[in-house]
Amino acid sequence: DGTPVVSDHTAKVLSFNSMSAFRLTCGKSKCTALTFRRCASIDASAASAAATASAAAWLSPLSASVARRTAITEALLSDRPRVHQSFLYDARGVALYEGILGTPEYYLPAAEEALLQANLDALTAPLSSRLALVELGAGDGGRTRRLVERAAAQAAEPLVYAPADISAESLSLNEAGFRGSEPLAARRAVCAPILADHEAAIDAAGGAFGAEGRELCFLFMGSSLGNFDDGEVDALFCRVGAWIAGGRGRLWLGLDSPHSPAKSAHRIGRAYNDEEGWTAAFTLNALSHVNDITGTDFDTADWRHVAEYDAASTSVFTHVEARRAVVLSVPAEGGGRRELRRFAAGERVFVEQSRKFSEEETRRLAEAAGLRLSRSWASDDYLIAELVRGSA
Repeated sequence: DGTPVVSDHTAKVLSFNSMSAFRLTCGKSKCTALTFRRCASIDASAASAAATASAAAWLSPLSASVARRTAITEALLSDRPRVHQSFLYDARGVALYEGILGTPEYYLPAAEEALLQANLDALTAPLSSRLALVELGAGDGGRTRRLVERAAAQAAEPLVYAPADISAESLSLNEAGFRGSEPLAARRAVCAPILADHEAAIDAAGGAFGAEGRELCFLFMGSSLGNFDDGEVDALFCRVGAWIAGGRGRLWLGLDSPHSPAKSAHRIGRAYNDEEGWTAAFTLNALSHVNDITGTDFDTADWRHVAEYDAASTSVFTHVEARRAVVLSVPAEGGGRRELRRFAAGERVFVEQSRKFSEEETRRLAEAAGLRLSRSWASDDYLIAELVRGSA
């Protein structure tokens, strides 16, 4: 209904302002975690107008949106049928993903953590004393907590940490972990959660913290960039770049590296096919989520999870594959059901890609969006890259 989602978060309020995209209001009151609409423009006033017109239109009313249901069914009817990766993340999907992170096959969290811990001082050394750390797709925040603590420790002024996610449950866990950190409490650091998708969160944080004169450091970790194609990467980079112009900001990326003499393609493939079946359950749950939104009648018993690493594109492609012939139906106008599509046994529905990035590929994508790869740290498994605006 466009009403801000109020939670028990402390110390910061993000509110709309007609003169700029967002205004940061400080105080010791509760924090209002706003749900923002996707903004097509990165212009601040346009972002404000779009968000004000229908705040929460993308998240809360999602299941009731006729346009959203139509988009889902049209994607299922396309020549390359797909279920968008965003539908992996309902409440059950978030819980399943946390299970994936604990499997021995899924090496990415440990690889990222090891590389972060080995380079905390180097990463945080150039940061300003007046800083806002904005983490996109932050989840519960546990994997970047030490990085946030290190940045707060060296900042002369209290650091603002803004975790952004589409899951209110994850943000609640994130903020609870933040409150429980003694180093962050000692430095009077502030947590300002943003309940929004990536695009809206970037504009919200850029407008709010930029107006306060803070340096913006965006984090996009967990190799989440791997879910994006080139066009989506370019859009994200351009959006961030618009807020970090003038040399006062940066974007940190955590990226899974491709196969190499030191890292086998088999190792990458196994990460998406764990023996306990967490990843399979996670993928199939997207079908149940789509059922909840559109009224389709996917039966997960009719489908199986398929994830394969393609060495040529250095990407894992995840599909659901029909175990048998399937007739998919949706509610019909006036009652009853109508057939939407027939799937033959073995036919696949695309769910997501998980790209792997070399330093060279990261540099290419950055330069295409007007950014520059300024620093990087690498292991056999993983890459952390820092992107900035401007020439060296």
